[in-house]
Amino acid sequence: MSRSSLETSSFFSQMEEFGFFDTVEEHLPDEFTIIYEIARILEDASHAIARSLAPIMELNDPSTTDAGTEHIVVPHVPEAKEYEADLITSVSEVRYVYPAQFLLPETVFLRKLAERSLWMPRPKQPRNFRYQSESDRFAPDDRKQKVYILFDTSNSMQHHYRIHLAKAIVYLFLRQNQRELGTIFFRTFDLHVGDLLTARDIPSYEHLISTVMHVKAVGNGTSLQKALQTAIDDISHESQLSNAQILVVTDGVAHIDLEHLQRQLGQQITVNTVKIGSARLAVDAVVVEGMVASSNAPEAIRIRELFKQKRDFESQLNATTGKMRQDSLRAQINHVQGQIDLQTSRYGAVLAEHYGDEIRKLSTVYVNVDDIAPE
Repeated sequence: MSRSSLETSSFFSQMEEFGFFDTVEEHLPDEFTIIYEIARILEDASHAIARSLAPIMELNDPSTTDAGTEHIVVPHVPEAKEYEADLITSVSEVRYVYPAQFLLPETVFLRKLAERSLWMPRPKQPRNFRYQSESDRFAPDDRKQKVYILFDTSNSMQHHYRIHLAKAIVYLFLRQNQRELGTIFFRTFDLHVGDLLTARDIPSYEHLISTVMHVKAVGNGTSLQKALQTAIDDISHESQLSNAQILVVTDGVAHIDLEHLQRQLGQQITVNTVKIGSARLAVDAVVVEGMVASSNAPEAIRIRELFKQKRDFESQLNATTGKMRQDSLRAQINHVQGQIDLQTSRYGAVLAEHYGDEIRKLSTVYVNVDDIAPE
């Protein structure tokens, strides 16, 4: 960046806003000025990347609600935890059940667990008591949704400036929400899931923005499944997180159990995703073998049935002494093995097309942003 550009731009004020000057004597992130340059591009509504990201940036835009409704300002008050009794929906919720039920006889307790007939306290949506008055731009707005950001810090995010683009996107998203004081929850994830951070007022927003700017993509692996499950558990069982949308910012190089997560999300929680780049997971023999063993897809179930038939024939062969019967069983084993090979090959082709792309199907809003080409 040239001196003349620095003299006429908001570079230094924005670097201070990012929180970089607080640690300038210690360490600055690699190529940190790139984030500033990318943010400037994203702020240009006419730019192709900015247009592609518009659906994400509009998630919390009050103008997207019914313009005819009266603007009602809600005071920013601490949320009281209110609960109502409800039956568990999955075995994983057993840790939340009312303690008295642990006194039931073991067989009764296990039967109720299997039937999902144990009772637990489920958070109710907090009640806001409204007042009719005007306010300045820092007043919380009851039309704003809470957003739970999951930020990918896996090592693959270092490629093609993905981590810089991700930071710029989250920075602009946070700044937009800060104007309305929407509530933001934030976790990083790679092989592990980071601590939960919250922004709901000016100081906490400033702290979160600075934290995001200093995040490093050094994680080994991408446990997107664990990150999404953590967010779902938080939203489902913490009243302050109720009705929050999940926003995933990732390069998408991860496989998730789509059917399981769809059941966990239910009708109340939505997932939106910004996928950076076009990286895909490679599907090799180990991946196919693992999916055959664990997936509920019809193809995987059929292959498991064929393996069972093969084992049955092999068991009969070991117990048979007659040569004609042995030859017949060997022929059947060879035939079944041929079917296994054919079905596995076909299933592998299906996996290669969709494996690692499940997050697209899970998302209500899905935006794929191309990698930044080096100049």
